[in-house]
Amino acid sequence: MIRCGGPTRRCGYAVPSFLIRKESDSVLEALPPLRLNAPDSRSRDAAVTLSVFRNPLVGVMVARSAERQRLATAFREIVRAELPNGPKVTEGGFQVIGAGPDKWLIFSPEHHGSFDALSEAVGSSVLLLDQSSGWLAAQISGRMAPAVMRKGVQIDLHEKTFAQGDAALTILDQFWACIWVGPGPVSTFNCLVRRSFSAAFHVWFQEASAEFGSSASYV
Repeated sequence: MIRCGGPTRRCGYAVPSFLIRKESDSVLEALPPLRLNAPDSRSRDAAVTLSVFRNPLVGVMVARSAERQRLATAFREIVRAELPNGPKVTEGGFQVIGAGPDKWLIFSPEHHGSFDALSEAVGSSVLLLDQSSGWLAAQISGRMAPAVMRKGVQIDLHEKTFAQGDAALTILDQFWACIWVGPGPVSTFNCLVRRSFSAAFHVWFQEASAEFGSSASYV
């Protein structure tokens, strides 16, 4: 007899996807109001800052191995970036994150025309989708940002092992997330979270940053 594994713990803050509209503002509407934890009285500034992007570009791209060379050429010409190999991030017109064999995530804090130009250049042989309304994009920064992130992930975030240019698709608290460092100081982390878990991400950040003092805003 084959024994089944125990039930998987469900996140109490997951929002069923059918309850969230698919317009670009739906992710922000799913979030509870951003609250601030009082900074430590010994410091004028919050030790951790959460910035939630209002109108980011998040794309998903999948290509057959045979199309990789043509895709790499299109990226150099249009995006001015190289396709990363493995869980890495390259920067140009977009930030491009390796998300698996022949699969990438594309991120930019704002929409711009390069995505449409890239879509036309690669044609129908490459799957390129704008999934901006399906993701929460946020940035956690500040001197205590690494300490906050360590409360959610089980990977080594030391700057010698997880530096700028490195990325990971991993479990953050109780949900999947894509995280990477920078651009900027090593204490800046970018996070992409599925919109169904946007409220869970918010609650996790509030709890993880409570001891340090935090600020939060939409950008």
